[in-house]
Amino acid sequence: MVATVLSPVYPVTDRFVNIARETITGTPAAAGFASIPVAGFDPDPKLQMLEDKGLRGAMTSIFDLQPGPYWGETSISASPLFGDTIGHILYNIFGDYTVVGTTGSPTFTAPGGIVPGAGPITITSATAAVAGTFIQIGSGTTSEIVTVGTGSTVTSIVIAAATPIRFTHTGSTAITTVVAPFTHTFSILNPASSTGSVSCQPPTHTLIDRNQTAGSAGFYADVYPYGCFSSVKLTGAATGLLTWEGSFTSWPQQAATVAPVASWSSARSIPAWKGTSTVGGTLVPNITDWGITLTRTVEPIPTVDGQQAPSVIARGPLDATFDLTYDPAVDQSALNNYLNDVQPSLLWTTTNGLSGASLVSFSVTGLLGASTKAQLKADKTQFGYSVSGDLVGNTTNVGNSGGYGPVQVVLINAVPSY
Repeated sequence: MVATVLSPVYPVTDRFVNIARETITGTPAAAGFASIPVAGFDPDPKLQMLEDKGLRGAMTSIFDLQPGPYWGETSISASPLFGDTIGHILYNIFGDYTVVGTTGSPTFTAPGGIVPGAGPITITSATAAVAGTFIQIGSGTTSEIVTVGTGSTVTSIVIAAATPIRFTHTGSTAITTVVAPFTHTFSILNPASSTGSVSCQPPTHTLIDRNQTAGSAGFYADVYPYGCFSSVKLTGAATGLLTWEGSFTSWPQQAATVAPVASWSSARSIPAWKGTSTVGGTLVPNITDWGITLTRTVEPIPTVDGQQAPSVIARGPLDATFDLTYDPAVDQSALNNYLNDVQPSLLWTTTNGLSGASLVSFSVTGLLGASTKAQLKADKTQFGYSVSGDLVGNTTNVGNSGGYGPVQVVLINAVPSY
């Protein structure tokens, strides 16, 4: 008997995942995709089957099944954290985002106010902005970077459609040409944002899974629009690389309409040992592992609108927890912080040690780290403490929208904006 040869097959190593921010919620992004190196991408279709259990005088219970609401839930395995592409995921789960660049030239002044989504900006300048360059509008909590489009003059700057203005800028506004490195700050989105939005809904992203399988049509990829992350875990273990993992809810998978193109950055992953740990403003040299878990309530809400996909994927509160391993334990400070409810500030910073446009830095900061456990552990040769707790909402770890936030993440890299 001759065995049947199954062909074709689809090697797992041919897979790659792309991500891009959606300009219209639920409409698959058409451009701006970045490839994110993931160790595992596990989609789980959530088709709600509707059962007919109406009694029919028979000794069985199910008489019909029909498809009901349908969405997707996908988990991403622990993967190396890259200090540029992780910004897409952070923007998705946090929602509040500002960025500043390194000052270049020329500079401009917008004498009138600027509103979100504005067209050409009226300016006063002796020089026209150059298409394709980056300009920073405003400063502080209204700082944003956009790309100059074509057609700018000495009296107006045209903004590229892919980077619309997000904040309201009142009065005379400074506009500066900027270059890498860029500093990005991610914070929780509260109602008072000068974006004009009061719904507190972060941006959505389209994720593409180029998996090569035949079921994903001629372009061998599955597209997941309306992606909303419900959890993101950031981890630094001294024996490994910085890593991240997470899960997101989305609309059901769609077949790709164009062939996805891999777009890998030149940034390298960073060994966690290159980082520093600060507790209560003091550098702590004996922390071997740290982790921050961001969790957000995400609820698909189907409606009676003729569509299987939920009409809304709603984002609720964002919370953050932490884990620390002190090994070896050189004192009982970890225990005392727990027993005395000290709630020290927590800061982790990891950098690749380079400079200029090559600099990549990743920092997590929480003002109030309230321990809920501090357990003495016996290692092979030494004692240590395993600590976990909550990052408490405060008025410092916030961005443009103010209010209260549990934690902020700051990235420095060569990406102008997310």
